[in-house]
Amino acid sequence: MASSQDGNLGLWSGYTPGDNGWTAQHNTNWDALDAFVQATVIDVAVTTPPGSPANGASYIVPAGATGAWASQTNKVAVWVARNSAWTFYSPKNGWMVYSQATAAEYVYNGSAWVVYYSQKLSVPQDYISGLKMVWNSATSISVTTGSAYIPSLGRLSLVNATLTLSSLSLTASTWYHLYLYENAGTPTLECVTTAPAAAYFGTARAKTGDTSRRYIGSVLTDGSGNIYNFRHDAEGAVYYRVGIDTFRVLVGNATTATSVSCSSAVPVTSTKAFANIINNDTTHAAWIGNADMVPSSTNYLELIGIGSSGTTLATTIVLDSTQSFQYLMASGAAANLVVRLKGYTFER
Repeated sequence: MASSQDGNLGLWSGYTPGDNGWTAQHNTNWDALDAFVQATVIDVAVTTPPGSPANGASYIVPAGATGAWASQTNKVAVWVARNSAWTFYSPKNGWMVYSQATAAEYVYNGSAWVVYYSQKLSVPQDYISGLKMVWNSATSISVTTGSAYIPSLGRLSLVNATLTLSSLSLTASTWYHLYLYENAGTPTLECVTTAPAAAYFGTARAKTGDTSRRYIGSVLTDGSGNIYNFRHDAEGAVYYRVGIDTFRVLVGNATTATSVSCSSAVPVTSTKAFANIINNDTTHAAWIGNADMVPSSTNYLELIGIGSSGTTLATTIVLDSTQSFQYLMASGAAANLVVRLKGYTFER
């Protein structure tokens, strides 16, 4: 009877009794058993094969691997010293291994390796906790401890110590976006101008073109490339700690609905702006809405009553998808409506 290869570990069986048995197929059997009985891998995120691996050294091959691991994504690579070569095993749905680098068990779900507890606990794909942004200085930003689901990993990334970026050299008057990712299993912070993509689940976002980067928040630089001072509170709102005139987005008296962009003060993920509004016209009211509710004297989101210079309304302006609002004043208005922004809420 001819031997054949089984469908799980790829072991060979079905030999005729009396066969010598010590064939190349038996070596394959022992190699597979050595690799997968009490299966453990060194790492799950290394993309370059190590130069001098120990006999039996095992890795899960991630996307983007190079050299001998190229085009072997998700396979288990095992170094067989006898052959001076890597042996690759294609995982089956449900295979489990332990990663020494991350001290976690990984299960193959049929398309990707994910941390077992994230599957077991059914962590929602938009989960995020903690990870508040902290302004340290004009050139330094931090993110506090916490955790967030990383789409490409299919699990939570646990940040057990504050992450800090220092000595940043940033372009003037530019929005920068903070992302959490794992570098060889270590939570790492990235600050780049690439904006987050549309929400992939709920309100959760990842970097455009890169689901390994989970969006944390955004920071803005001034005309000298310094990060504007701010406070990110526990409820998720961001408040600027700069002069109130820094973000004056409107001085006008339009009597037809007119759009006002807030992108100079709020990021692309913002949904509301915190504003101080002064109506300097003592005889004409003003109305505020947005593209979703174009304001009129009978249809508006906010009514700005007849005022006088120095009388300020503190309110929250609901923004549209372009981070804008619309306003108009009663016909005949001559004095200006002035809107200054002092913070915002955003989605992540």
